[in-house]
Amino acid sequence: MGLLLCVMSLLGADLFQDTFAEGNGAYQQGVYGDAVAAYERLVDSGVVDSAVFYNLGNSYFQAGDLGGAVANYERALQVAPGHILASENLGLVLKATERNLAKPGGRAWEETFLFWDDGLSKAVVWRLCILFWFLCWGCLMMRSWRGLAYGRSLTVFLGIVAVFMGLSVYAKTWPAVYAVARDEAVAVRFGKDTGHAVRFELFAGDRVLIDDEDGDWLRVMTVDKERGWVEASSMVVVGPPYSGFSDVVVDEDGREKDRIE
Repeated sequence: MGLLLCVMSLLGADLFQDTFAEGNGAYQQGVYGDAVAAYERLVDSGVVDSAVFYNLGNSYFQAGDLGGAVANYERALQVAPGHILASENLGLVLKATERNLAKPGGRAWEETFLFWDDGLSKAVVWRLCILFWFLCWGCLMMRSWRGLAYGRSLTVFLGIVAVFMGLSVYAKTWPAVYAVARDEAVAVRFGKDTGHAVRFELFAGDRVLIDDEDGDWLRVMTVDKERGWVEASSMVVVGPPYSGFSDVVVDEDGREKDRIE
């Protein structure tokens, strides 16, 4: 059984490398639609890798799909918050959008207590949480056994830091879910039906926070706290969980057309 798992693991690694190389080759040749297709196969297979998301963002941008580019740069930064190139390219793509709409803040308690953790990955804050938790208990035992100077204050401080690290781990494990407008203009309505009046519009690349979901509709919130319902098919959910995007859309006349030219 162990040998079988090892062989399957090696085959999976080979498949990843082959598909990744296929996407890289297509990108270098300027065939951006094929590059997107290769990288999307990796995402659909469950690969969560900042390099894949970054390359996919580049491919979507070159193909003229601003929404796909923004969403994948955001994914790369979720997986690797210190990804400098993804951050720089995200800024460049946002400047090419209709209005460079700012990203809405996360949940209220995150904005209040976790304003400091944007550049830290989940793995880092998890290790720090464990470290401060053990330091807190170690300090508590030292104070009980030997009488540590300022032991109570130090123990309380270490415990508070451990709690904040734990909150950060929770937030990064179950983050607020964002979506990106993918169509050139997305109607945001008062209700979950095309018969409801349009409240405002989003444009390709605009980022919004998802605060509710009902079937084929998402209730979204902008940075200006404006809320409304949009059709899920016109948006890209950043995730997690991460899933591939369809490369086919329907135009205003109801005909299918390729999303990637």
